[in-house]
Amino acid sequence: MNRPNHIYYIRKPEFKKIESDAEYLLNLGGQDFVQMQPKFNTDFSKLAFFGSREKFLSHTGNYEMRVFEWPPVKDMDSKVLIDTVDEIKEDQFGGVYGYNHTYNQAGYLNERYFIFETERKGQNIIYLLDTETKAIE
Repeated sequence: MNRPNHIYYIRKPEFKKIESDAEYLLNLGGQDFVQMQPKFNTDFSKLAFFGSREKFLSHTGNYEMRVFEWPPVKDMDSKVLIDTVDEIKEDQFGGVYGYNHTYNQAGYLNERYFIFETERKGQNIIYLLDTETKAIE
């Protein structure tokens, strides 16, 4: 996933001829280089995704987890739930790493908790994120 991609919001999903994408689509990409694996919470008030604002060349990356309030409005920015980790410490959460398919099974358990897996020391480990406190277990 070393090419830019974004999440789009279709304002009014209807079949008609449009003059420009701007009247139909809202690009939620903003400052992000890549956005992937969007997941709604259970009441559809938030949309979480993995992504990166920094460009990278490899097919795997050090990602952030971010969230939008839903439905989106023009020029809104996402909030960071998990930031990138530059220096991995032995007994601390090491960040979100891997390929884009690593996060296929991620998702909200309820309004507050999000479960995901990421690589750590060559193993895939499942984590639980409290989206209110940002605590990771």
